[in-house]
Amino acid sequence: MTQPKVAYFTMEMAIDQSLYTYSGGLGYLAGSHMLSAGRLNLPMVGVTILWSYGYGMQSVGDDNQAHLSYEKRNYPFLEETGVTVVVNIFGEPVKVKALRLKPEEFDTAPVYFLTTDIPENTPEHQKLTHVLYDSDEKVRISQEIILGIAGLRVLRACSEHPDVLHINQGQALLAAFGLLDE
Repeated sequence: MTQPKVAYFTMEMAIDQSLYTYSGGLGYLAGSHMLSAGRLNLPMVGVTILWSYGYGMQSVGDDNQAHLSYEKRNYPFLEETGVTVVVNIFGEPVKVKALRLKPEEFDTAPVYFLTTDIPENTPEHQKLTHVLYDSDEKVRISQEIILGIAGLRVLRACSEHPDVLHINQGQALLAAFGLLDE
């Protein structure tokens, strides 16, 4: 019996502490699934967003107040796929680039990381994948378009043909609408 290939869509993924692409429980769950799938050699692929500035670093200052700071991250172990797709976000074309985490890097299933933080986009569009869980509603909807619609297009462009889409919470629901369009 052949196992179905699963594409796991999630807004955050805790694969390793060196990847600032998660903030808590949802990310830990998703990362655990990717690690288990990799170690068990299951037919699974992950799709998530590459947060350029991650979730922020918290600290307590001399004033005894909590402070949140962001630092742009660099991940040289993510490989170029050569794939960039275009999605329509609020009437404007936005380019979404895909990078791939090789399974052997952290002993996981392969994971595609999506980013709009590329020179081909306007500064406004580059910022869409800067920070996890932005408080601006328009940005959050844009991020969901990137994860769901662009994520599905990236899988197709990378010759990934999953039998099942696992949508981790509602943020990737638009992938289902992408399937309807197909």
